[in-house]
Amino acid sequence: MLSLKRSFVIKQDDHMKKTGHQALFENNRDGVLLVDKTCQIIGSNFAFSTLTGYTHNQLNKQPLFFMLKSIAADERRTILRVIAHGITSFDTAIIHQKGNRVELSVSQIPYTEDGKQIGSYFIARNITEEKRATENLYKLAFYDELTGLPNRHKFNKDFEQSLAVCSNENKSFVLMMIDIDGFKRINDKLGHYYGDLVLKEIGNRLLENINDEQVEVSRFGGDELTVILNNVNEYDDIAELAKRIIKLIQMPIHFNRKEYTVTASIGIAVYPDHGKDTIELMRNADKAMYEVKKNGKNNYLCYIDKNKKPEKRVNRGVN
Repeated sequence: MLSLKRSFVIKQDDHMKKTGHQALFENNRDGVLLVDKTCQIIGSNFAFSTLTGYTHNQLNKQPLFFMLKSIAADERRTILRVIAHGITSFDTAIIHQKGNRVELSVSQIPYTEDGKQIGSYFIARNITEEKRATENLYKLAFYDELTGLPNRHKFNKDFEQSLAVCSNENKSFVLMMIDIDGFKRINDKLGHYYGDLVLKEIGNRLLENINDEQVEVSRFGGDELTVILNNVNEYDDIAELAKRIIKLIQMPIHFNRKEYTVTASIGIAVYPDHGKDTIELMRNADKAMYEVKKNGKNNYLCYIDKNKKPEKRVNRGVN
């Protein structure tokens, strides 16, 4: 009885067997798909079936576009761009017939006979574990383990990027410095375990509700948060975001059958009005934040340079 692998190879298209390219199929641990010059599938190896869940018979004689339905939804636009521009090496992801996502690194190489290209090989390597490991390292480096928010390292990186982009394109962006009022009281009275629960709950609320791609909320350290708001045109937009954050943070938190409340003091600085570098912007946002804390907390305030003509004050109060 022939082995599964050997019997599979025998099923390859006769034309492919005559060309002597069987070794590429038999000896390659990566998935291999062979198409002719009309982009019709004329061969595939056992490894490709393992990667995709399709058998040779399901693939054979199908147009290459047959595989598009397996491409993960978030990768389809990239694949169409790859096809349009004739890119020969790319990463993508497919959904296996069993439903699991498979990350792939794909290379396209010419299939030649007598010096003429008569088709193409698509060689697909499974990089799922490799990509998962890279993503985990990235999360460890740039995300806070407790809250799930971007950490100080990522904030610094994104802040410098916003500075560079806005400087080059003559745009504005906003920095908010946030201090959680009442957190120290809970942390000292109930212990770090419950303090961590408070931070985790706040992180979850912000991740779920502040999801605009132009906004990034980070945990700067301890009970301090930061916000970068890009592409700002109106001060009303800044005020609206500050109010949303305050309302989310001051919602009651329940544990041990009791209700606890913390609030937020927010200081705001706008590039380039209130600073043109990291130090100046952070210092002025901090000043505004401490002004809020001195005047009752649970509010927001935009920095005002007393040496300049007063600008529109971003402080409408919180309903």
